[in-house]
Amino acid sequence: MAENATAVVPMGALHPLGEALPLGLPGLVSEAFCERLAESLNAVLFPATWWPIESERRSFAVQFPASELRPLWETLFDEIARIGFRTICVVNGHDEDGHSQQLQEAAGEVMVRRAGVRILAAAPLEPLDSPAMLDGGGVHGRAQLYYLRPEFAATGDEAAAESGKKLVDEGVEAWKNALVHWTPDVIHYFYRDRVKARRRAAKEAGK
Repeated sequence: MAENATAVVPMGALHPLGEALPLGLPGLVSEAFCERLAESLNAVLFPATWWPIESERRSFAVQFPASELRPLWETLFDEIARIGFRTICVVNGHDEDGHSQQLQEAAGEVMVRRAGVRILAAAPLEPLDSPAMLDGGGVHGRAQLYYLRPEFAATGDEAAAESGKKLVDEGVEAWKNALVHWTPDVIHYFYRDRVKARRRAAKEAGK
């Protein structure tokens, strides 16, 4: 194992986001994004997992309770660190508040236990710090899908795919930049800031 080896771990979810979109879009985007990120970082690409925490029960969706998934994530990150990876990129295709918060808290907990290990868990475009881009099956999510998985694009989706290419390129560069400059302390601060942002958004939505 090379010193300072990096692992890239795609995470998705199996649930429908609309009739015109494939089942499991979050994982399809995350997995293909991770292929590009791993190549750019000369990192080890892990297989994708499809273990989502959902805020509500959905039809045709595979779901897990946080009480079971949180310890599993901590064990996964612990094991990846134990075998020698000092940087772990967890690309979270399923950017739902409860899921993302539990995932980032699990990553933060393992970083506390394992000094010198960095675990950056975020959506593909989250390091760009533009919350509007994290729209699941919305405009930005579809654009990434059509570029990364062109077999799901239809005639007329060419402009969206071109936009997706720009988003993915910017996202990969943002991850690379974060890994150059972000210490474990900065990542902890990023996680705390994301929690505050989710709480503000929830409060605004409740007005």
